[in-house]
Order: sequence, then C-alpha cells, then structure tokens
Amino acid sequence: MGTMVNMQLTDAQMDWLKREAERLGMSPSDVAACRIEEARREDEFPWVEFREAYQGRDAFLRGTRLKIWLLINHVRANNGDVVKTARELEVPDVAVANAVEYATAYVVEIDAAIAENRAAADELRAEM
Repeated sequence: MGTMVNMQLTDAQMDWLKREAERLGMSPSDVAACRIEEARREDEFPWVEFREAYQGRDAFLRGTRLKIWLLINHVRANNGDVVKTARELEVPDVAVANAVEYATAYVVEIDAAIAENRAAADELRAEM
C-alpha cells in the first residue's frame, strides 16, 4: 500500500488527467502514480523513456524506436555483449549499458514482455 498524497493541479492538468484516465480505463490517481513512476525510472535510467506504443505505454531506448525488451533480447542473443549489440544497432554503448541496468532492475517486466512476444510469434507461425 502506498502513501496518500494531496496535490494542487491546474485546471488544464486535471482535465488532461481525467482524459487520460478515461482513455486508459484507469482512475486519475492510478494514471498520476504511473506517470510519476515512469518519471522516476527515466530519472534513474537516462537512456530510457516511456512512450505510447501499440499495446499501451512502453519503455524505449531514448531517441530510438527500440523497445527496451527488444534491445535486451538482442543483447542476450549476443551473449551479453553490450559493445557488439550497440555496434549492430548503431546506438551508443552507454545507451545499451543503461538499458541493461534498467532490465536488471525490472527483470520480471522485461522477461514477461519477451515471453509475450515469443508466444505471439509462435502463435503466428502455427497459423501459417
């Protein structure tokens, strides 16, 4: 259970929060908490940013279209070789290293996204 916080929002901020809550099927409080958590993670991992994606908000490598889970899958395919992965994807080594740190901190989320994608790919192959 978290801590209850009381804060003053402008009318524009509250309108946006209500619209987001409606769009996402969440409460305004839950939307605010999610966005605060995303901001906290972005602050801790500067090469990670959250954006809208096909299935909701997702973590991306900043300045790219690479989802973090996909990048980590690539790093794992390269036996953890950050430099090789960075070279292959044409992104800075430090960015890949930061994504690996993020994935280590949120391994359950990353592994779930990789497994979900793998299951979807297996399902498509079975239908062919």
